[in-house]
Amino acid sequence: MVFLTSRRITKAVFQAVSFSAVALRGGRISKADNEQFLISLNELSVRLDEPASYDDLFLLAQEHGLPVCDAAHLNIAMQERIPLASLDAQLVPAAQTAGVPLFNP
Repeated sequence: MVFLTSRRITKAVFQAVSFSAVALRGGRISKADNEQFLISLNELSVRLDEPASYDDLFLLAQEHGLPVCDAAHLNIAMQERIPLASLDAQLVPAAQTAGVPLFNP
């Protein structure tokens, strides 16, 4: 059983919006479908956590050359003091540089 914390929900929503944006740019969904998807996300009865500081999130992304979404993953691991589970070629070295342990099953 998986328990979703609000941080995990936030991450999932970020990813869903990102996938939607990529699909729209690639012509795989219409603008109307994308707008309906975004409306449906706003109708979810979920309270989302926001990062402690968007400035810090942006700086973390810049410092490590990461997309903001990946920087958000790193930021959560740093704030929660938990290992990061990733095989991403940019995120893994960024975590190591930042002193964040990697999850090793």
